[in-house]
Amino acid sequence: MFWRRKKFIVVIEPKKRETKAKGGRRATIRRIIIAVVALFVVVSSVEYEQHKLKRRQAAIDIMRLRMMTEEYIWEHGKCPDSIESLERDAGAKALRQEDITDPWGKRYDFLCPGRKNPAAADISSAGPDRDYATVDDVKID
Repeated sequence: MFWRRKKFIVVIEPKKRETKAKGGRRATIRRIIIAVVALFVVVSSVEYEQHKLKRRQAAIDIMRLRMMTEEYIWEHGKCPDSIESLERDAGAKALRQEDITDPWGKRYDFLCPGRKNPAAADISSAGPDRDYATVDDVKID
C-alpha cells in the first residue's frame, strides 16, 4: 500500500470588521456625489454653449436681414414697410419662417428707417427672455 502525502492549502482571510460596511457606504455616497456634480458641470456647460450658439445665430440672421434691407432700399429707393415686404420682394432668396423669427421663436423687431441708422433698418432680437428692450436683446450696431 502506498501512502500519498496530502497537500494542505491554507487560506488566510482578513477579519471582517463591522465598520467596513459603513466605510463602503460612505465611499459609495462620495462616488454618487462626485458623479452628480460632474453631471451638473457637463449639463450647465452644454446649456451655456447652446445659449452662445443661439445668440450667434440671431446675430447672423440680423446681418442677413440688414443686407436684404439695404438691397431693397437700393432697388426701390425707400425702406420696406416690414419684413414681409422683404419677403415678397426676395424672389429667389425667399425668406422662410425661420429667417424672420429668432432662435427663441419670437419675430425680429424691424424698424426702417432706423433710429440709430436712419439710412437703413434697426433689427433686433428679443433674446432669451422674449421681451424687447431688455438687457439680453441681440442687436448689431
